[in-house]
Amino acid sequence: MGPRMAMFFWHMLANKMLTLMTNILYDAILSDMETGYKAFRADILKGIPLRSRRFDFEPEVTAKLLRRGLRLLEVPITYVGRDYSEGKKIRWTEGLTAIWTLLKWRFVAPGAQVPFSSVLDQAYEHHRWVASWVSPHLGSRVLHLWAGTGSLSRYLLDRDQVWLVDPDSEAVARLSRRFRFVDHVACGTLDPCAADQLDRLDSYDADTVLLVHSLARVDDDRALLASLAPRLRPEARLILVVPSGPAPGGWLDHELQFKRRYDATVLTGMLADVGLDVVTLEHRNRLGRWGRRLAELVSPRGWPRPLWVWLYRSLVPLGRRLDGDRGGEAGDSLVVVARRR
Repeated sequence: MGPRMAMFFWHMLANKMLTLMTNILYDAILSDMETGYKAFRADILKGIPLRSRRFDFEPEVTAKLLRRGLRLLEVPITYVGRDYSEGKKIRWTEGLTAIWTLLKWRFVAPGAQVPFSSVLDQAYEHHRWVASWVSPHLGSRVLHLWAGTGSLSRYLLDRDQVWLVDPDSEAVARLSRRFRFVDHVACGTLDPCAADQLDRLDSYDADTVLLVHSLARVDDDRALLASLAPRLRPEARLILVVPSGPAPGGWLDHELQFKRRYDATVLTGMLADVGLDVVTLEHRNRLGRWGRRLAELVSPRGWPRPLWVWLYRSLVPLGRRLDGDRGGEAGDSLVVVARRR
């Protein structure tokens, strides 16, 4: 987009075709997928497994960045094109390799190449469904712990004030960008499991503290509840969404980073031990319980992640219908509302 001296018409045409293909496959709006200048945050690039050794690096790295839901910023560059006498090496066959690379990382590549959580963020039907579980119990001022990318948080914006916090500074930066035009949403970095940060919880004037699946991912869930309980304001609610059922161990729980699953009676006793009384307890996602068992038998772990999530998204309407308005028994998730004793 800056001053340039190009050399070959057919190279330019091939670039435009590859860029168009990238935009169609990955729902992007890039000007030049094959641009020679790329700058990365080191931690992001180190977290991406790369396989290419030649010119297919360009489509591979672009595809994997877009598959992770990262936003790419384009800035004008200046370059002077070379001809083959000056050392240019690319051949027409590299265009065919680029096409295959774009298709491979979109449809064919093993699912493990993309973090499961990144792909699941695209299942907005799921997050909207989970939001419908907790929405009747929310107050007007909500503190959402471990807000992540904000896929669920965007369904909480009808409240008067929403605080979105996460231990990961990169996640907080993304939250800040996502909700930068929403005046009643504030984002901040906070790790409730860190002893030196617990006092900061008192600064939030929240009447609802929300944790969605986070309790199942921390190392010490009882210690976390014991830290949160005395910091709840009078009449404030703690809303937990946790995975239900026997102890985890399958590939799906591993992908979701669940260290435990919960029994309703055991969870109620744990809350009572830290000074919290259960006001409401609901079983949700009856279909998910059977779906998880089927996934363990079929083991679609190597499937392309977008296909796996597409199948789940297609089943969400059926799951909502099976749950009804009040949920059911033996669901895959528990929704618990508790208050200080």
